[in-house]
Amino acid sequence: MSRTSLLAVALVTSLAGPAWAGSVDSAAPATGSRDDGYYVEPGSNVDVEAATSDDAEREEDAAERRRRRGTFFIGELTLGATLSGAGSSSVGGLLGVGGKIPGVPPRLYLIGSLRHTQSTLAGGGVTTVAYDNTLSTTDLGVGLRLYVPVVGPFRIMADGVIGSTMLSARAEWAGGAESEKTSLPYAEFGIGPQFRFLYHLSLGVRASWTFVDTTRFDGVGPLTEWESHFAKRTTLLGTVTAHF
Repeated sequence: MSRTSLLAVALVTSLAGPAWAGSVDSAAPATGSRDDGYYVEPGSNVDVEAATSDDAEREEDAAERRRRRGTFFIGELTLGATLSGAGSSSVGGLLGVGGKIPGVPPRLYLIGSLRHTQSTLAGGGVTTVAYDNTLSTTDLGVGLRLYVPVVGPFRIMADGVIGSTMLSARAEWAGGAESEKTSLPYAEFGIGPQFRFLYHLSLGVRASWTFVDTTRFDGVGPLTEWESHFAKRTTLLGTVTAHF
């Protein structure tokens, strides 16, 4: 081989060698490198911040899944007064189980309710015998409650309940007293707004209408005076509801 050929081969080899070496080095990623081509030192602030961001996103995703899944149980306390007949105080509560109706926004719950109402009438005076007549009603029933979303945390609650009401009346006057008790079937319908200000807690206002079947009522004692009051009642209640 001529001297000129040897010089040409040596020149080509010297030029190709660094390029080949560089290509090999670039193929091996640096420790801590990312897919976007930037180098991140393991344990650096950037690496920690990325992990923290991923954890936060996972927590947000889990919270969103819980919100979509919703809750399955409710427990509620109510306090209010009747708006018709003799004024009276009312306190009660309910428990329910249910959840979201597939494919539609409303939620439906099977509920059991208990409520106690107390009323007092006073009469008599100078020319007649003074008396006090007290009525207590204890309603125990089962039914359904529907929640319909309106906007944000606001929604409408509506329910219907049927059951039995225990009526107890006692009349007292100077020198004597008389009591009477009975149980009658009843139906109740309620509706009102609710504000779910926390994931597990709501506040609301509920108006209810109670209808008592008095066809079997043949009272001749203190309950007779109360028939027009307990046969149909309108009640306004404040509600505190736990969702779990």
